[in-house]
Amino acid sequence: MSTQKQEVLSGVCEFHMETGTDGGYWSFQGNQKQSVREFWSDDNHHRLKDGDYLEIFSKTNPTEIVWSGTISLKKYPPREEAAFGFLIRADQNGIEREQWARWFFEEFPAKLIHAAV
Repeated sequence: MSTQKQEVLSGVCEFHMETGTDGGYWSFQGNQKQSVREFWSDDNHHRLKDGDYLEIFSKTNPTEIVWSGTISLKKYPPREEAAFGFLIRADQNGIEREQWARWFFEEFPAKLIHAAV
């Protein structure tokens, strides 16, 4: 039995696209300061994967959790599904696509705990 404590990362939800991916991914951008864009880096960027635990907070009330749960993605073939006009590679099971996408496109504050490896 492992007694290792998992690290809780603070940051924002982010929709991430790269050339050649044929669609974007639901991601998390960790930060140490209030201004995420000021401190964006590849080291703090995490593509969400099944088993990760995510808490998403209200933009107007940072203590209010608007969604929390374990990531469980329904994956799609490239170029088949879209949210707000952007191709996506997956949906979060159990939540409406537009609601989920809005939290990421609008970069809602969040906390992430990586799935155990």
